[in-house]
Amino acid sequence: MGKPDIPTLSTFECRSVLDSIQNEFEQLQKEDCSLSKLQQDLTDLIAQRNILTKRKGFNEKYCVLCCSAFNLLFKRKLSCQDCNFLVCRSCSSWDYSTNQWLCKVCEKQKLFNAASRDWICNRLRTSFRHFTAAKALQNFCRNRRISDSEK
Repeated sequence: MGKPDIPTLSTFECRSVLDSIQNEFEQLQKEDCSLSKLQQDLTDLIAQRNILTKRKGFNEKYCVLCCSAFNLLFKRKLSCQDCNFLVCRSCSSWDYSTNQWLCKVCEKQKLFNAASRDWICNRLRTSFRHFTAAKALQNFCRNRRISDSEK
């Protein structure tokens, strides 16, 4: 397949290619916005956790995230398997893939890493295989070749 001859595109075809490119650009901007918000939330939580853990013995008596005191019955100490800080049950979650407790900070970090990797993979995949504008041009060129060969 050769390069499309852009000057021979009709106004409708140019508009559909432009709309496809604009839609994909808007999708990428939405993904960037959600990732930057997640990263900002994560940065804030890490900063809060780091400030609280600088106090000697704080993490032995209190949850690093919500600052509630630990006790034997209702607020048990759970150790995050990634950062090894002690957190309460309301500030942690069970990770079924690794069968371990994770604090909300490490859980968000894991989500952010997965989302950013997925974003890169999806962007590469769409850019080279399922790029809508490229598909529109390919279909146009294929249709143009068929109509030219019929003449």
